[in-house]
Amino acid sequence: MPGKLEMISLFVRDMDRMVSFYRDVVGFPIKRYSPGSPYASFVTGSCRLALYQRDKLEELFPHALSYPRGTNGTFSLAIIYTSVVEFEREAQRIIANGAHALDQIQDAPWGIRTVTVTDPEGNLLELYADLE
Repeated sequence: MPGKLEMISLFVRDMDRMVSFYRDVVGFPIKRYSPGSPYASFVTGSCRLALYQRDKLEELFPHALSYPRGTNGTFSLAIIYTSVVEFEREAQRIIANGAHALDQIQDAPWGIRTVTVTDPEGNLLELYADLE
């Protein structure tokens, strides 16, 4: 039996700012975090989101790591909402509280209402709800 995806980790420059964004703006409850710690995790449903401070991560590996600059187009986190009404309320709240919207709220041909935003370090977050 294959394993299951249980956690997604972002390697961040500014831990306090990113913890604040995912806790206060996105609204994920913290599972583990202490101020000054290089690690934080959030309850997000069946898959946890973890943040790890980049300079501490680099101490663990014997080779250099590289990171994208600006908006990170190498992946996207997707956050699903249970209804279009909830999606629209939360998307507007998240954008009003500091997420940068890359596009407008729109209906995609594959049956979702969606908007893509970035966190303070340029990682993509797709916010969406099924139309049916």
